[in-house]
Amino acid sequence: MCLSENIKNFRLKKDLTQEQLASRLGVSAQAVSKWERNLSCPDVNSIPKLAEILGVSVEELLNAQTKQENSKAD
Repeated sequence: MCLSENIKNFRLKKDLTQEQLASRLGVSAQAVSKWERNLSCPDVNSIPKLAEILGVSVEELLNAQTKQENSKAD
């Protein structure tokens, strides 16, 4: 999984809509939609708050992406 999939999966586990997540983060619902479709990424400064809202650690949120990057290096 990648960051976009993690955001979507963790959001759905918390039973949040894209609009609700966007409102809590102070961004547009379109921004959240773009993150989940891997068209853009959240601002690095918003990652800790995003993880907090989703009830996961920053490491958990970014974990799949790190594993993916490591496998590309092999």
